[in-house]
Amino acid sequence: MARNRRSAQRWLARPATVLIVSMVVGCSGSASGFYVFHGATASRATIPVPQRRPAQPGSVELLDGTRLAVPGPAGHITLINFWATWCPPCVVEAPQLDVVARKYRGQVQIVGVATKDSSRATVRVFVHDNQLTYPIAWDEPGQLMSTLGRLPATGLPVSVIVDRHARVAAIYLHPLRPPDLEPVLDQLLAEH
Repeated sequence: MARNRRSAQRWLARPATVLIVSMVVGCSGSASGFYVFHGATASRATIPVPQRRPAQPGSVELLDGTRLAVPGPAGHITLINFWATWCPPCVVEAPQLDVVARKYRGQVQIVGVATKDSSRATVRVFVHDNQLTYPIAWDEPGQLMSTLGRLPATGLPVSVIVDRHARVAAIYLHPLRPPDLEPVLDQLLAEH
């Protein structure tokens, strides 16, 4: 048994072996057919329809204590934005997302998910001070990022757009502004 353990340790100590094993595990698709993160979508682009995979359903607790299912109801487009109050690009992005949320109210559901933020009170103050009107959840451990397809948690903001058929249509790993987002939302709204 000790010999097998030493053999396994030597095998795993080889950098090329570890890299190959990591690539196979990291790139394997989900047996259930749900979306698994493989890379970001280019700015103002979407994943081609035939390549979209369903978003794993989840839920988040909003700041008021109610639960919200994500993605949103069938037939609606949902934008889920992962952010934190300590993230400078996120702080700039949030009010701009509110402009988009107001413009597309009733057509697109935008949900902000404060993740890696240690204080719910800090998030509440930020939301109040910036008069954000879209729903904000607090998910300090980032569970929803994992549920939605093992999204990268190494940097924020991260935005996921889910189309009308509950399929992941885009993953953006950079801040979004209305000029970046509106053409994408218009394209998704025009899809049948």
